[in-house]
Amino acid sequence: MTFIVTRINVGDYATWKPMFDKDEPGARHGAIGYRVLRGTENPNEVFILVEFASLEDAQAGREKLLGSGVLERFNDKDLPKVVEEADAMHVDPGTPMATRTSTWSGSPEALAKWEEHVIARVSGFVAGLPGNAGGAFFIDREAGKALTLTLWDSEEAAAETDRFADQSRASTVEATGVELVERGSYAVVKRF
Repeated sequence: MTFIVTRINVGDYATWKPMFDKDEPGARHGAIGYRVLRGTENPNEVFILVEFASLEDAQAGREKLLGSGVLERFNDKDLPKVVEEADAMHVDPGTPMATRTSTWSGSPEALAKWEEHVIARVSGFVAGLPGNAGGAFFIDREAGKALTLTLWDSEEAAAETDRFADQSRASTVEATGVELVERGSYAVVKRF
């Protein structure tokens, strides 16, 4: 699977969401799904994951979004990145959830080690933690970035495992040479 991942501080979520739903640029045309995640500390900060069946469809969606100029109104954003799914687990959409994110950066060599490390060690470790409801690892080789997104069956479960997450992040940095750029905590706005 291929995704477009975009982070935006939208200023006012209630005003932004109807504009997002219209998809005037047509960036989600051809998408097979999307997720909007909101920050728990700043509910106006959103991560948007748009899923596509092919790399070509995701690249076309990204170009439509960038070409439309709609993102220019936001000062605090990470422009849309096309990323590949490295690992995932699916859960029942009716389950209430919380998420944790880690954003990484590194050289091509460090990111290759990161990819191996998350597949061989981190994914199994995280999957075995109490309350884990899945997750995914994304990589943008062109930009030299990667993203970890873990899903939890409740905010309480996510909070209880935060100390394990800190240990996992430290071991990932040590084993791969990537840099931990940012950590995030989000509530799931809508699942489908």
